[in-house]
Amino acid sequence: MNYGRIWKTGILAVVVTLAFASLVFRFDEWTKGLGSDLVALGQADEPTGPAITKIIPQIAVGSFDGNVTKYKTVLEIVNTGSRPISVTGSFYNPNGSSSTLAFETNLPASPFTGSLADISLEANHVLVITGDNAPRGTVNWGKIVATPGTVSVSTFFEIRDVATDVLYSRVGVDASPADMASFVIPRIRNVTGGLDVGFAVVNTGSAPATLHATLRDTTGTVLKSKALTMSPGQHTVQFTQAFFGLEAEPPGTSYSFVTFDSTSPQFAAIALAIEGGSLASVPVDRLR
Repeated sequence: MNYGRIWKTGILAVVVTLAFASLVFRFDEWTKGLGSDLVALGQADEPTGPAITKIIPQIAVGSFDGNVTKYKTVLEIVNTGSRPISVTGSFYNPNGSSSTLAFETNLPASPFTGSLADISLEANHVLVITGDNAPRGTVNWGKIVATPGTVSVSTFFEIRDVATDVLYSRVGVDASPADMASFVIPRIRNVTGGLDVGFAVVNTGSAPATLHATLRDTTGTVLKSKALTMSPGQHTVQFTQAFFGLEAEPPGTSYSFVTFDSTSPQFAAIALAIEGGSLASVPVDRLR
């Protein structure tokens, strides 16, 4: 029998027991003056968790038709959790430089350009960011970061009469994830009515990246393909017809879809079907 090992084990047990007893008897002293919610195991005033990043791939403000109509963009950010979250925002020009467009909010941090300072958003509260006025038609994109991440971000596009402010069309779309490598956008097209699907894509990464786009018809036949290389922070807006250089499209209404694929998981995108002054949301389904 190894009496030396038994002796050492017994000594260790005594030391641990004494340390634990000391901890128990001094617990009240250590926690004196602290609220009970701070010392309850598993509870803390400051929530923890990973940051959530949502991308707004398109922000349109101002008139694009000689001051007949104007675009207004509204972002609604909802804290869907049970505790406050930290919200910051960054807004960019199409080339990735910091935006000079003025935004308003429903909170005291208003107005701002380029970046929204850290805001503590209470549980079940809403932060509204509005881009309404620009001397001419202006497009931007934006990034919203919430810590920890229990947040919903939506974008509303409005077309209004410049003179009367009468609403002609409004559509809402979800924000995009920042790290898509492959996604698909359905397309509906009517040449006579001018109906087509437009899409906005952003390279959210810090390095150039290439998207390979493939347009297919209802039978899966490839109609066109094209590579799109984008610089870091670059934003592009395209109609499907112009992007692929499509000519002599069939009359009536036709259906197809575009698949985008890259080796770089650093893209965000949204899509809209547009016919005249009418807007409709089109889903962007992530493949990976």
